[in-house]
Amino acid sequence: MNRAMRTKYAPAERIPLTMVKRQADAVGTQVFKNPVLQALPAILMVVNQHRQIVYVNSALKDFLHINSLSEIMGLRPGEMLGCIHSHESAGGCGTTEFCSQCGAVNSILSALAGKEDVQECRINTHNNQALDLRVHSTPLAIGGETFTIIMVVDIQDEKRRRVLEKVFFHDILNTATGIKGFADLLVENEPPDPRALQILSQLSDRLIEEILGQRDILMAERGTMVVRKEILNALPMLEDVVNLYRTLPTLKSFTVEVDKRSVDFSFISDGALMRRIIGNMTKNAIEALNDEGTITLYTGIRFGYAVFSVHNPGFIPRTNQLQIFNRSFSTKGNDRGLGTYSMKLFGETYLRGRVGFYTNQAHGTVFYVIIPINKKER
Repeated sequence: MNRAMRTKYAPAERIPLTMVKRQADAVGTQVFKNPVLQALPAILMVVNQHRQIVYVNSALKDFLHINSLSEIMGLRPGEMLGCIHSHESAGGCGTTEFCSQCGAVNSILSALAGKEDVQECRINTHNNQALDLRVHSTPLAIGGETFTIIMVVDIQDEKRRRVLEKVFFHDILNTATGIKGFADLLVENEPPDPRALQILSQLSDRLIEEILGQRDILMAERGTMVVRKEILNALPMLEDVVNLYRTLPTLKSFTVEVDKRSVDFSFISDGALMRRIIGNMTKNAIEALNDEGTITLYTGIRFGYAVFSVHNPGFIPRTNQLQIFNRSFSTKGNDRGLGTYSMKLFGETYLRGRVGFYTNQAHGTVFYVIIPINKKER
């Protein structure tokens, strides 16, 4: 056993595969000899005290499209599922700073400490999947050794439904309420106030954007989205986003503006997706404000790449930073969290760019997207 491996969270040590095979025989004989367990539709697995897989049921094999336990034996759950953080350190799954916020790791650690535990887990995989799972871990003792039996439930549809309900009952309802208010104002005034007409039009655009945004996420996750490239002008696109969000119904007092250092240039990309990414960055910045502040949008060219960014004066705590792009995670409460996730999904998977952020207490937070500016594909 390697006892010198470093970790930033859970223990990194493992036992050799020969010892794992011995454990698998014992677990298979005493636990999974019951055909009912193998026939259960729920995903079940058993890990040893080093969090290595020693047994799985048929449902998990079907989920992974594998024929034999030997294909995954000795791996840890995150490695088996292809978590993007599972190979960032030599210790593997559970040993990075990101793993401290993983519901699966924490649930298993609780069970290994003797306490049954249930937690939700969000995993982004190397093949661009976003998994929402509920992990139920139970202590298990066999032949004087400590194991954990884990039941995993896919809650992606449940989370998606709850997010959509939140969006429709909160965001879209707020926008629709704003439209109704200005429509009433137009009816009461003769002649109609030109400014009210303009705001009504912008609010209608915002409502359409909310609906199309949810549609695009579903299409992107299903792999049915088609990227439609065109020649775009950077500065007018930013100004369109600013105009769209200046009329966002909210109790907060904020200003949305374009950074004076921004420059205009032409580039090739999908205009709808670019506006969706920048719009989500802007909306996320507005929601991050406690009360009032200024949201600043910037565009420029760096090293042959188009850069778009949105700054807000708030700071993101480290625990939130570690989860910020996970599907269904949100700092704004339960059942939100598709905004930052969709930025990554659209910007990297479909536009072949890079999406990220940096934050500190002195200067606030900046989210950015960087994409190729030339006509050639990367």
